[in-house]
Amino acid sequence: MAPPPGPDSSFDFSGYSRQRPEPAGYDDGPVNSAMDRTIAQSIGNPPVHWLVLAAVCVAAGIAVAAGTGRSPVTIAAWALDGPVALSVLAIFTRADLQQRSRTLYNPRVYAMPLYALILTAAAGGVCWSAWLFANWLARR
Repeated sequence: MAPPPGPDSSFDFSGYSRQRPEPAGYDDGPVNSAMDRTIAQSIGNPPVHWLVLAAVCVAAGIAVAAGTGRSPVTIAAWALDGPVALSVLAIFTRADLQQRSRTLYNPRVYAMPLYALILTAAAGGVCWSAWLFANWLARR
């Protein structure tokens, strides 16, 4: 008795891989290009510009603390490293959550490690500038 006609295996779907021919006169070019533009606009990305601004605030705060040493100006360094940089990081977090709520999200590999690095540097800058200010105040 011969085997029944058909594929050799019940998992052989090679007959279904061919594309159907398009009907004559069928052209969906403008529709697809408009759809591609809509999809491209709905892809979310992390707002890295807020991370760059936070990094600039932290770097400025550390530079002010290093440049002034023990003086009342270190309170400005504390403000740059603390409330200002953390507020910018909070804005980044809010904007990133809005981007993540889109249909598609394209995460950047460097965004979260950069966020952690800025947060750590801000904490170190706050502690260092607070110590410098307290040291200046105690020796006054």
